[in-house]
This record gives sequence, C-alpha cells and structure tokens, in this order.
Amino acid sequence: MSAEAQLRQWMIAQGLTHWRVLQTRSGLSRAQMRHLRQGQIGRLRLAEIRALAACLGVGWADIASLEPALALELPRDVALENQLLDSLEPFLRQWPAAVYAVRQRPALPASKLLPLLQPWEKVLSALHLEAVGQVGESLAFDPTHHQSLGEAVQPGTPVRVRYPGYRHRGRLWQRAHVSPLKAEGAHRGHLG
Repeated sequence: MSAEAQLRQWMIAQGLTHWRVLQTRSGLSRAQMRHLRQGQIGRLRLAEIRALAACLGVGWADIASLEPALALELPRDVALENQLLDSLEPFLRQWPAAVYAVRQRPALPASKLLPLLQPWEKVLSALHLEAVGQVGESLAFDPTHHQSLGEAVQPGTPVRVRYPGYRHRGRLWQRAHVSPLKAEGAHRGHLG
C-alpha cells in the first residue's frame, strides 16, 4: 500500500475528510504535506511526525514506517528513546518553569525538592536531549526554534522563553514556547 493510501485510511478512521484538514490540524506546511503524501517522511522533523501521529491516532513509528528507508535508520534504542520522550513531554514542558519560579523565590518550601530531581538531568543527557532556550531567557524570535504563545511574532522580535524546547540527537524535537517582551506581564505568575 502506498504512503498516501495508508494516510487516507488513517484519516478516514479519525473523521478527517480532506488533506487540508489534516494539514491544518497537524500544523504541517503545504510542502511538508507533499513530502508526506509522497512517502518522504524523512524530510519531516520528529516534532512534526509526532504531531501528525497524534492527529491520525497512530504511533510515530507507524508514520515512520511509510518510508522504509527511514524505519531502517531508527535503531531499536532510538525507538525506545522516542517512547520515553513522549511520556516525559508534560514534565519537560512544566518542570523548568517550576524551577524558575522557585529560584525567583528561594523561600518557597519547594526549593528543598530541587536536589532530588538532579538525576533527571542525567536521564535526559543519556537520552541525548538538550534544551533549546532557558526559562526566563530574553532573545530574538527565531521561528525555526521558537513558537509564540498567542500572538504572531515577527523574526527578530525580542521575546522571553516561557517553556524550553528540546533537541533530540541534534534534531529539533520541540520548539521553545516564547512570549513577546511587551506581552510578558500578561503571563506573569502563570506556569501553564
């Protein structure tokens, strides 16, 4: 079965009636959709494959299997790493913001918990995961590495990192979530 035919089956199972609906819900560009329909999954980033898999109600490995050469490139340990990363995603999104809040107010009792979580840094390192941006960091918006929370932001606009992004084995896995510095006050004190 061709990649396009398999995708169509998954779309029907999810009630998605048109390619444009899949494109909108998954956040893929037209070019990425063209690559997808042609079975060129290797041209998509891992985060895009994960978003697509979520829209279609399948695992990322199912999407990767549409391009046999890509499936062969993923050794079993990388597949396991990706499953672990999927499980850790909520923690990876929220924990750095919680750490930042505690560091801003060290008198909070939660600060005593921080040393208990140091082993997580070793686990993340073993998973070949590195952060893209640090919570509270001010930098220029780069749409290839950042995702704006709410309003549209032009490249180069000053922003503050709200939640870090991540690279897995050097490949972008999640963009850092940022907010424009002028809108920063609207997010103050809110971690989620």
